[in-house]
Amino acid sequence: MKNYFVYEDITEDGKEFSLEIHYEYIKGKKAYKLGDPDSWHDAEGPEIMILYVVDAHGNELTDPEWQQLVSEDILLDEIINIHLEEDYEN
Repeated sequence: MKNYFVYEDITEDGKEFSLEIHYEYIKGKKAYKLGDPDSWHDAEGPEIMILYVVDAHGNELTDPEWQQLVSEDILLDEIINIHLEEDYEN
């Protein structure tokens, strides 16, 4: 599922910035350990792919450009928090 959110922060030199983060999120799966052992599977975490990032002026940024403003780990944490309340697929 394609999604986006707006990330806002302040740079080290005090300038405010806003980025629109477009990403794909695929839900994880619960572990299944009932019945026939051949049908068991372990839990799987979600899959997240940042598709592109747009600045406040509508310009698409390259990976190095947006990564100078915010780390990918911070954005992935934000995405996980957005989807945290969603149920895993069966």
